[in-house]
Amino acid sequence: MRLLLPTLLAIAALFASAGTAAAGCGDNPGDAEAVAAARAQVEADCDCAGVASHGAYVSCAASVANARANAEPSLLPRYCKGAVKRCAARSTCGKPGFVTCCRTGASGKTRCSTKRDAALCVAPSGGSACTGAFSSCCDACTDGGCATPPTTSTLP
Repeated sequence: MRLLLPTLLAIAALFASAGTAAAGCGDNPGDAEAVAAARAQVEADCDCAGVASHGAYVSCAASVANARANAEPSLLPRYCKGAVKRCAARSTCGKPGFVTCCRTGASGKTRCSTKRDAALCVAPSGGSACTGAFSSCCDACTDGGCATPPTTSTLP
């Protein structure tokens, strides 16, 4: 029994270190592009404005992420499925009247949340707040406040 315990501890340590050494989404080349493509597919397949509920939107986004991860060849690394699903979960899709709210604290750290109404997006003490122009917190905020949507121009 004495010899078995150190062996079991060594095996447990090996599995623990293997889990922490695994790559996270964004650690490998191509991860950001794969997530962006998957999110674009979610935007095309899941009707943000017309979906019946937030849960239905998140379910649709999860289906897209899972399908892309399970495609042959894989269009989305399995370890990036969560990033796509998180962006859907942290969105206003299926929540009529909701806004993304970017709150920057006195320390300069910006956090995003969804609010039932723009009037509820209030600045923290010593900080600032703005309502985002994007439906997902993944896009709405920058380090200093709200992200601005890209401008488009038409040529005459």
